[in-house]
Amino acid sequence: MKKFAFFLSLMVVLFFLACSDNDHDETTGKPGEGPGVINLAVTSRVGTHVGDDLTAYVKSLDLLLFRENTNGIYLLRESVSFTKAQLEALAGGTTEVGAGFTEARNVNFDNLPIGNYIIVGVGNMRDSVGGALENAALSAINVGNTMQEIVASVTEGSTSPRIFFGMTDRIVLGSAMPVAPSLTLYRKVAMFALTLQNVPAAVDRIDVEVQNTYGAFNMTGNFLSDRVISVTQSNRYEFTEDQSTLPLALVTLPTVTGEQSAFTLLFYLDNGQVITIPLQNTYVLKANTITKLTATIDADQSGGVWNVRLTLSISADVEWNVDQEPNIII
Repeated sequence: MKKFAFFLSLMVVLFFLACSDNDHDETTGKPGEGPGVINLAVTSRVGTHVGDDLTAYVKSLDLLLFRENTNGIYLLRESVSFTKAQLEALAGGTTEVGAGFTEARNVNFDNLPIGNYIIVGVGNMRDSVGGALENAALSAINVGNTMQEIVASVTEGSTSPRIFFGMTDRIVLGSAMPVAPSLTLYRKVAMFALTLQNVPAAVDRIDVEVQNTYGAFNMTGNFLSDRVISVTQSNRYEFTEDQSTLPLALVTLPTVTGEQSAFTLLFYLDNGQVITIPLQNTYVLKANTITKLTATIDADQSGGVWNVRLTLSISADVEWNVDQEPNIII
């Protein structure tokens, strides 16, 4: 009788432990063993080139794995961080990428319980001279926190203007075979569009220098080691005698928090002379925003001194990123 009572008690304890473990896994997303495998392909949108390396733009990457609980809420199950060296060591993916996307890198998540998942990626950018910027704030990234609160803490933080960010669609994971979703990381970018009127025929080239941004990109989307953008790097702009109106557009990261961005135009003439003209006003380039200006060049001044008069200034908040190449009409 005592043996039967002990056996019954043991069964009850094991039953409650099993229920507790299952409920714990469903509500907190903490790790547990399972048959599921996710083979994730990671890429990022950087410009118009094909197959650039991810680490040319991203110096480190955090991947956050969320699992849906019985209430339909996605909770953080685990996170993994990669340094630049670790990213370079990842195997290249077989997923074909389009123009402007980096070569895919593969990351595997093994031993997962079946269920629904979403993976969020936060990539920390290199700065304009290749140095290490402060990483994105990940203070709310604790196992068991909801995806909503974690995403809000990252995308609304002071570091958000300079990160790559993205999330997968819902991943339905069973036990039969691995699933192979893709994760695309996007960055918040700004655009400065300047239309110059009365451009003298003697102008062979124009460079645009911008200050106090988190970095800049030339007209093909390449991340620059400085903040001088030459419009001759794009075949959009061919200077001819009848081109009196010239649209210039450059893609940058937003203006550094608390700063103003100043712009300087450098006109290279066919006689070798270089004329440098700073714009009178400074601007705050906001994420996903186009600042559009129109200016008239007055070259008929004594001493060869030119004047650039701003005649129109528009700032428009738009749903836009670098995959929409200039010129954008607003």
